[in-house]
Amino acid sequence: MNSKLDETGNLWTLTEVFENNYFSIPDYQRGYAWTKKEVSALLEDVEGLYNTTHIHFTGTIVIAKNVNQFNSYDIVDGQQRMTTLVILIAQLLKNITNNELKNKYSQLFIRRGEYGNERDVFVLNQETKNFFDSWIIENEEDLFEVKLKSHLNIKNAKIEINDWLKSQYENNISYEYIFEVILNNLGFLVYSPNNDSEIGIMFEVINNRGKPLSDLEKIKNYFIYYSTKINRVKLQKEVNTKWAKLLENLNDSGKITEEDEKNFLRYCTVVYFRFSKTKSHSAYESLKKLFPINKLDLSKENIDKKFEQIKNFLEFLLKSSKWYAALYSKNSLNRPANISKELEYLRSQNTHASIMPLYFALMARNNSNSDIVKRHLKLIEILNFRVYIARKITSRSDAGQGPLFDMASKYYYDYNTSEWKHEMISGEITSNIDEWLEDSLMQFINKYSPINKFKDSFLIDEDDYFDFYRWGGIRYFLMNYEEYKLSKKTIDIEKILQKVSEGQSGDYYSLEHIFATKYRIDKDEHEPKYNKWLKRRLGNFILLELSINIQASDKKLSEKIQIYTGKNSDQMQSELFQPNRVKRLYIENKLIEDDLDLYKKIIETIENEYIQFAVNRWSLDNFIKGK
Repeated sequence: MNSKLDETGNLWTLTEVFENNYFSIPDYQRGYAWTKKEVSALLEDVEGLYNTTHIHFTGTIVIAKNVNQFNSYDIVDGQQRMTTLVILIAQLLKNITNNELKNKYSQLFIRRGEYGNERDVFVLNQETKNFFDSWIIENEEDLFEVKLKSHLNIKNAKIEINDWLKSQYENNISYEYIFEVILNNLGFLVYSPNNDSEIGIMFEVINNRGKPLSDLEKIKNYFIYYSTKINRVKLQKEVNTKWAKLLENLNDSGKITEEDEKNFLRYCTVVYFRFSKTKSHSAYESLKKLFPINKLDLSKENIDKKFEQIKNFLEFLLKSSKWYAALYSKNSLNRPANISKELEYLRSQNTHASIMPLYFALMARNNSNSDIVKRHLKLIEILNFRVYIARKITSRSDAGQGPLFDMASKYYYDYNTSEWKHEMISGEITSNIDEWLEDSLMQFINKYSPINKFKDSFLIDEDDYFDFYRWGGIRYFLMNYEEYKLSKKTIDIEKILQKVSEGQSGDYYSLEHIFATKYRIDKDEHEPKYNKWLKRRLGNFILLELSINIQASDKKLSEKIQIYTGKNSDQMQSELFQPNRVKRLYIENKLIEDDLDLYKKIIETIENEYIQFAVNRWSLDNFIKGK
């Protein structure tokens, strides 16, 4: 930096930090991650400095000198705060009318140099640079759409800052005054490490404090940093190029929380590196041990090996992110038409943790081009429902995951690596890897969820206080039943997956109690145990359009039937099979004098139909050889 900033222990204003200097965010840093909470806190700090003269400590900036360019520095720490301040300054520059000040501050913070050779003062990493330049610097929002989480964060920061600036203006705080506060009252402690080893230590410390990074972000940073340590520039470019597309795919899938990213990484390392369940839960630490920076073996043989390992793993991550999007987004361009139905069934299941490595291995090996993929997807769907969705099948939600994860890795590698050959020759795996997988999956299903146990999972006795309303798989189950009964009608999965809180339309498929929870046959203070049991049983539940369900509410069955069939002119009739089936059963049995007996008859009839349907729908008969 300039000579003044070579002094240490002092707080520097933003003007002093930027004067004559250029900054960039290295590619091993995460994209812009601040949310409304952090942006609002910074704006409150600025407000708190109105009518004061002291310099307020705002944060530490850690920089590393870029030896290739004069007065140019990589921001090792502090990029989120610095980026937010540049966004704030860019919005202020759009609003101030004093052209002399506008030109002065634009050259200080945005772009400077002789005409035709201007240079950007603040450059973000590859993940966000083009989007940031378009939305913030050039104010051309139509050129780049939001594709990544970091893009969305930049967009939201801009909105939050503009709303705040508007409120300040309405309170008679001028934009020029806000500029003065930002330039003169915010103070920074600036530190520059002396050597690469010190930067490496700080890299680890910074990665594990402040706003937490996801393991996926840490690994991207680590791989880029690792590529510089082994002097493989090509690898750094590979990481950047593939990571940008990987993040687009994850954004397409809608799986962008830190927990989503951690799970995605876990599934990938289970297949590619054969990580155990324990190792996969701490994938970042496990990968650092595979690719250590301390005591790095710089022999050409080792570097070439590590280079290939990372390169191939990046390719697998990218493929897996593509299939992640294909699974979770029905409109994704990554979803092939020939397996769209199978993917839609999987998507609408309420849990995927145990089968996802198998899914990644299957798709990475076959790329959806063969009929065997369709067949395997159907079998995986059966496994997931019978073992992990049906109630009381396993004592733990992760039971059997170890063997399934091992199966996924074996299937992915097949004959391509020598480490599996011994097992195959010894007979553990047949000569046909797809036959082996199918046999293994069927054995797994029969071990954990034999057909009688599966049938029993749909029954509860009077002393079992489980309520099928709380069963995570009930919407999926009833959707399949509805589709089976109305085979010519395509069920809109979105009407099953939406939640009440999402403001869905009135034809959203909600859960309806035939025997309403608040409808009382017995008017005594305490409802009989038997009645409560009937209300909890699987046969008491059907799918019903939300608008009709709201009208039916807690009414008795005779009134519900009128509502299901739209007898009143202002009511619509349900188009679903299940409420119309209840109507037919009501007509067949309405001569029964006791209301409770009527409910019992209908609920038990539907329950038996449901169980018989389940046995047929999730049967393994179609996978038994010779059938």
